Amino acid sequence: MNSNIFEASLAQNMNISGEHTYIDDEGYKRCSVCGERKEEDYPEDVVNGTNGKLKKHPRNCKCDRELLEKKEAEERKYQEQMKIERRKEIRRSCVVNEKYRSCTFDLDNGSNPQIIKIAKRYVEKVDHFISQKRGLIFWGDIGAGKSFATACIINALIDQDVPCTFTSLSYLIDKNFKYDRSLSETIDELMRFKVIAFDDFGVERGTEYMSEQVYRVIDSLCEVRSLIFTTNLSLAELKSPRNMTESRIFDRILGCCTPIEVKGASQRRRKTSDAYITDRSILGLEG
Repeated sequence: MNSNIFEASLAQNMNISGEHTYIDDEGYKRCSVCGERKEEDYPEDVVNGTNGKLKKHPRNCKCDRELLEKKEAEERKYQEQMKIERRKEIRRSCVVNEKYRSCTFDLDNGSNPQIIKIAKRYVEKVDHFISQKRGLIFWGDIGAGKSFATACIINALIDQDVPCTFTSLSYLIDKNFKYDRSLSETIDELMRFKVIAFDDFGVERGTEYMSEQVYRVIDSLCEVRSLIFTTNLSLAELKSPRNMTESRIFDRILGCCTPIEVKGASQRRRKTSDAYITDRSILGLEG
């Protein structure tokens, strides 16, 4: 090919990857980088009266294909990052206590494998629990891992795009007082979720008014949503209410939730003990 013609072809023809092209000896456009044709003969549509004659059509060369693959990979990475950010935002709005927003099954320390197994099983069978309006109540000693397991459930469901929330009854009722909201508004808000977890159930006990508020929330939700509770109350205490209001509350919870005892040493005390030992070592103290 004449060098002047070649330069003219380079100046006039650019492929999608931004590289120059040229016209080969057979009249086809080629990529000057990979050397592949950017045009090919394909049959025309017989229905349109071309009788299957061949006609030149554009095609992607190796450079184009690689660039498209790179762009698609970047788009997938971008979409995945956006999905992660959306999930973080959902956790910020649906998991009230900040320290539980990062809890996942991958972070389990192995101290209570049976409870984590149950929690994972709930996530796997969540459609059953949602459809049957059944839930769980994790009960046991303080710091044994009830809230962690529940947070793992909720965060796993958020990652699966299941509408859910992890809050507490005391938080919701206090929020109503603070913003002068009605309990009906709170219940309507909760109805947006398919799985609702309440942390530290039982700490709200105090006045008859508070107990009545708690009962109204639970009574409104227990037959239409899958509920999860964590509580420091024992099963014996749940089965032996102190008054009629508690009797109504506990009866509703035990009627829709399967009690799961969470045993084991307090993780909080263990962390405190480890920190105590570390501090003494840093300070150069013996024993």
